[in-house]
Amino acid sequence: MAAGAIVWTQDLTAPASGRPTVFGDLVYVVAGDDTGWALDKATGRIAWQVSSSESRTNVLGAPAPVVADGLTVFAFGSGEMQAVFSQGGLRRWDASVLGGRTGRALSRIDDVTGRPVVADGVIYAANQAGRTIAVNAGSGARVWTAPEGAFGTVLPVAGSVFLVSDRNELLRLNAEDGSRVWGTELPNFVQDRPTRRYEIFAHHGPVLAGGRLLVASSDGNLRSYDPSTGALTGLTDIPAGATTAPVVAGQTLYVVNRKGVLIAYR
Repeated sequence: MAAGAIVWTQDLTAPASGRPTVFGDLVYVVAGDDTGWALDKATGRIAWQVSSSESRTNVLGAPAPVVADGLTVFAFGSGEMQAVFSQGGLRRWDASVLGGRTGRALSRIDDVTGRPVVADGVIYAANQAGRTIAVNAGSGARVWTAPEGAFGTVLPVAGSVFLVSDRNELLRLNAEDGSRVWGTELPNFVQDRPTRRYEIFAHHGPVLAGGRLLVASSDGNLRSYDPSTGALTGLTDIPAGATTAPVVAGQTLYVVNRKGVLIAYR
């Protein structure tokens, strides 16, 4: 690590479509041909592989696998999630994040658009076509399905699930049944006219910090919201606009802007 030399390489036969997850002695990663890999962390040798149904409408950029209670959960472009035993790769259960909004082109893209998240024994995941699901982490049994999609990773906390939806809203769902608690509309187009629509704003997050929900946007604003009501409570300037979700560590919030500059806020 001190010299930056390559320790090992492994041919995945297809581009890695998301960042890897390192847990214990293994590295887990999803390849663009809908294959999940487990590699030895020290040598790069293949420990095991799993495969998913073929998808022709997915985009490059699968979420990182998630590890919970001895299982590794892979999310694929087909909208399928597979949970396998982390040691050995034996399949435990399958679940799907399928369904979309009628009449929308995005409904044809079934990708799980954010990393599946585990909270209190439940896995939450969403696609960008109008579906968010909750499944039992141990069995894969469906807890609920909500008719709301998400462009990024959802945030389950304190009995709620927060997300930036495919309809450009900051949403709060009830974690028990997926019902809608509130929704706050976010800015959508740079210029929105009946006949012409220009650049679409991208919204990243949310994260919860200091008792506020924070969303970083490409329009140059870091917005904070009251998690109880969804009311906007503050705006902070992000020069050149955000291109990543905010990350909070050590009382500091970090975000990368559209010029590739890392910005820190306190």
